[in-house]
Amino acid sequence: MSSIKSPYYVWFILYSCCLICLRTETINTPVIIHGYIDRMNPTVILLEERQEQLILANDEMPYESQEGMWVDVAIHKDYYEVLAVNINKTSQEQMKVRQLQKQLRKHPQ
Repeated sequence: MSSIKSPYYVWFILYSCCLICLRTETINTPVIIHGYIDRMNPTVILLEERQEQLILANDEMPYESQEGMWVDVAIHKDYYEVLAVNINKTSQEQMKVRQLQKQLRKHPQ
């Protein structure tokens, strides 16, 4: 048996190391979801996708956060982090609500 490793063996080891590194990086990457600010003082954020709610102090919230706004929330391995107010999502959802209210006014029960 030769002391020099075959090129396939070396490639296999390199490939395995790359997979381990990529998998570790993927595990540490937070998942970003939307949350709805339901109340302030303390702040209650509803996370519909996970059927959960976060309760935070107001000083943990992004500047100018208000009830009725949507925020981006990062889900890390062992904690949540409110990243920013999502103006686009807030506008889209407010427009949906206005359209539904308009339809309800047209078709009273």
